[in-house]
Amino acid sequence: MSAPRKWVWLALLAIFVVAAYLRLRGVGYGLPDSLYDDESHFVRRALAMGTGDLNPHWFHKPGFFFYVLFFDYGVYYVVSRALGLVASADDFAVAYFADPTPFLLIARLTVVAFSLGLVGATFALGRRIFSSNGAGLGAALIVAVVPGVVLESKVARADVPAAMFATVSLVCLVAMVRRGRARDDVLAGVFAGLGAATKYYPAIFVVPLVLARVARARAAGERVFSARLFLAPAALALAFAVASPFNVIDPTWAKETWEQRVKPMLGDTAPIANDATYKGEGFLAGLAHAAAVPLRPDAMGMTLGIVAYAGVAFVAASRRRDAAALLALSPIPIFVVAAAAFNPSYAEARHLNVLYPLFAVGAGALADAALGRFWPRAPFVPPLVAIAILCAPSVKFVEKRNARLETPDARLVAREWIERTVAAGEKILVDSECVKIRDRAENLERLRDEARALDRETAGAWNFSRQLDLYYEYQSKALRLWSGPTYDLHVFYHPWWKRREDAPGAVRLDDDPHDRMMANPLHARGVDPLEAYEARGFRWLVTEKRLYGKYLEEPMRSAFPSFARFYEEAVKRRLEKEFEDSARPEVVVQVFRLGSD
Repeated sequence: MSAPRKWVWLALLAIFVVAAYLRLRGVGYGLPDSLYDDESHFVRRALAMGTGDLNPHWFHKPGFFFYVLFFDYGVYYVVSRALGLVASADDFAVAYFADPTPFLLIARLTVVAFSLGLVGATFALGRRIFSSNGAGLGAALIVAVVPGVVLESKVARADVPAAMFATVSLVCLVAMVRRGRARDDVLAGVFAGLGAATKYYPAIFVVPLVLARVARARAAGERVFSARLFLAPAALALAFAVASPFNVIDPTWAKETWEQRVKPMLGDTAPIANDATYKGEGFLAGLAHAAAVPLRPDAMGMTLGIVAYAGVAFVAASRRRDAAALLALSPIPIFVVAAAAFNPSYAEARHLNVLYPLFAVGAGALADAALGRFWPRAPFVPPLVAIAILCAPSVKFVEKRNARLETPDARLVAREWIERTVAAGEKILVDSECVKIRDRAENLERLRDEARALDRETAGAWNFSRQLDLYYEYQSKALRLWSGPTYDLHVFYHPWWKRREDAPGAVRLDDDPHDRMMANPLHARGVDPLEAYEARGFRWLVTEKRLYGKYLEEPMRSAFPSFARFYEEAVKRRLEKEFEDSARPEVVVQVFRLGSD
């Protein structure tokens, strides 16, 4: 006797409540600043589309998530204008620079919504593959609490949204194999294409999509090689092109892919000194690294990860004649092989969001097969309880991280101390990835004028300075709403993407392709000797141990000798204040006093 349907939906509702709680707790971490990698890129590029240029001009990530955020901000603008909070698009942009908090929250809550959708899609995938509520609920619970999904769901990045689209694609793939309707081919391709347009990983789904059609044709006694074979891949390609059109229109993406991904894989370029993408490991080491990531505490954890691998192996063995089940889980080995081939040793816990639902389905299927018959009236309850017990370490890990996210970050505490202690107008050296303090209006106006001059020199060719001059102009206008101190800043930008340092000195945006691609602010590349800054009147240095520590060790020490010498001298100066973060031991902000007292 099957469990009453309402019990299943009540269990799923409870899973959604747990998922929402874990994702919303700590979602405001770091505000009003963004302290996560890449987050500000997504937010600022989405806002920049308000200038009328819908080309993101940055192809490390495809464009669809930018457009999702652009839509969100469009709604927020309409509401803000209706309420009289802003009078124009310029006012709206100034509001971001005055206080980014609502913009970051909107972006993060958008990812939370996608993440809850991922929980539902995982339930649907498990139930559709195995025709079992127990497998579906167990898988949904794992995705609801696993650290690799939950922690990434609090950040405005594309991994979780891409995973949701990818999982829905696999739900449709199962229908492709079992029902054989053309509509399922199209939907599977479209959702895979939307996933790839959000983050490139789901592009690998073209392989299981083709194999799914082959399996269905053989099962139905149809011709394998027919136009139908290309229906799902064509839908994937079309959805990708529509959702991220400038990947197709702008040749930059193809060029960057060749230069930064394919050539290093072929050994045509030297390793980057400090880029985890290329540590010199070979393909087999890359396989081992990628396969080990799910076992990390910030991914699935050792216990749950082992059960997940066992579940995937169980499905492969017990369903070896079930093409739908095998193909739905096939992205796991395909992804691992692709990661090892293109980016050995690069895979991190957040990069595997597209795979966590599949691991969860494997674990849910194993638990359901082992325990699903113990309570005939509600067969989903025993496997769900077992999964809940296995998930306890994950919940504990996530809650510990959530508690950390709710404590003030040392960088925010340091900024408050600086604004209370250091007189306005003081000359400060500051690391770009450290404390965010306000530059004085004169510096912003100078940078704006430089950006405008650069735009004239490009003679109509695209350059981000067309928006970069607005970037500085809006910051200047935002200062009128700021009642706190401003400082005469010199900001160090760390060229982590380079193999070696360039000569120090003033650098314009068009001098470096990476700067143009990343829309980096105008800045000086490299560093002068510390004594030179002191001679120019700089009396403070604000930095972090983890930022400068890498320059004091190999290979960075040899690759960036000017940075190494600068920080070796800096740490000899008087340490005025140090801010340790008990919740985040890796964050240690240091404020050094330079020159004579």
